Amino acid sequence: KTLELVSKIEELTLMQVQAERFKISYSELEAKMDEDKTYASSELDSKEIELEQLNEQIYNTRKEFEVKLDKMLSSLSKKEKEMHKISRKNWSLERKCSRMREYV
Repeated sequence: KTLELVSKIEELTLMQVQAERFKISYSELEAKMDEDKTYASSELDSKEIELEQLNEQIYNTRKEFEVKLDKMLSSLSKKEKEMHKISRKNWSLERKCSRMREYV
């Protein structure tokens, strides 16, 4: 009976040692997971900042483009008006020339 008790005590001691090893392994795994979470969170924050900066660059570039486009359209409109005036003057001069030829 004593041998049986000693055997059971040894078995329980072995189980206790295994439980401690498991607890240590589990704690290490938890620490690694926390470390990975922290790294992932940091990476995510970094990428969000990067995305925000890119969006700001896109917005600024778009605004610059819109301003340039507005200036170009305004300039084009002025040129069209000038051409229209020149065209009318040309037409008027052609009529005058035509009338003068008729008199001559």
